[in-house]
Amino acid sequence: MQARSEAHQGVGLGKLTLPARTELIVQLPVSAGSRTRDDLVEKAEITSGVYLVESLVKVNNSHIITSILNTREQRRVTQPCS
Repeated sequence: MQARSEAHQGVGLGKLTLPARTELIVQLPVSAGSRTRDDLVEKAEITSGVYLVESLVKVNNSHIITSILNTREQRRVTQPCS
């Protein structure tokens, strides 16, 4: 599973409310399967000014823990996608 800048493929985002200029640590579902393994998430812009940060992650029970960064001066709400 690697998130691509144009589509953050394999990472599922639900509805998230991101306060202005914050970084949140989040648990996200992935389509990489349920086995435990290490992987890489590449930086991806989810919506204007909101980024899935590049990080090494451990896939565990079809989920990862990673960071999402809101660089905007306004609160942002992401819509569910997969």
